[in-house]
Amino acid sequence: MDQFQIVIDEVNLPSEYSRGAKAIILRAACKVALESGLGRNTLSGVAKAAELSVQRLRYHYPQLDLIYVDLLKCIFISGREATVQTLLSQPPQVPKDVIVRMVQGLFLWVRLYTHLSRLSSVMSVLASGSKMLGPIYEQEFQIGYQRLAQAVHNSFPQLEDEALHQMSRALHLVMVGMLEDLHRKGDVLKHVDAQEKEALSIIARLMRQIGA
Repeated sequence: MDQFQIVIDEVNLPSEYSRGAKAIILRAACKVALESGLGRNTLSGVAKAAELSVQRLRYHYPQLDLIYVDLLKCIFISGREATVQTLLSQPPQVPKDVIVRMVQGLFLWVRLYTHLSRLSSVMSVLASGSKMLGPIYEQEFQIGYQRLAQAVHNSFPQLEDEALHQMSRALHLVMVGMLEDLHRKGDVLKHVDAQEKEALSIIARLMRQIGA
């Protein structure tokens, strides 16, 4: 997938996954997945990238799917960390500011966890066909969506349930769509500032349409 090789040490992980042998394995699995595709990822390939024996890797992760489970958790945990960091650094003054901070948090996540953000696009496809990953992905996805919906409700308490759902869905589609478009551009960090600016402009326009 990448036109350049990923340096394992540059794969940023959330703090609870960032130390020890598992961290090395997760970084290596992320590297292999982004360079070659998830379909070509194998335990032996990850072990080679991590410079570990297959036996030692299997001690920590007997199955490849268990590596994916932890990578999926890393994706969602790091996303929450970026959002919290944005909220703390720029405390919302009014309810609608929370929506803006959530969008800004998404792009901060891309900057801090670039490789995980790129991996998220392909992991969502993998999770849709996996009995092990699917429930985890769906649960985390719903948690994120409900937080966005709550922010919309707090910002626009006049909305009826259906309008609330439509607005939340529209905002969510903008965020997901802008993220996927950014990843398609290749050099993510080169384009992230412009993509964030465009996303915030679209979000602001949507909010103005309902009297923000």
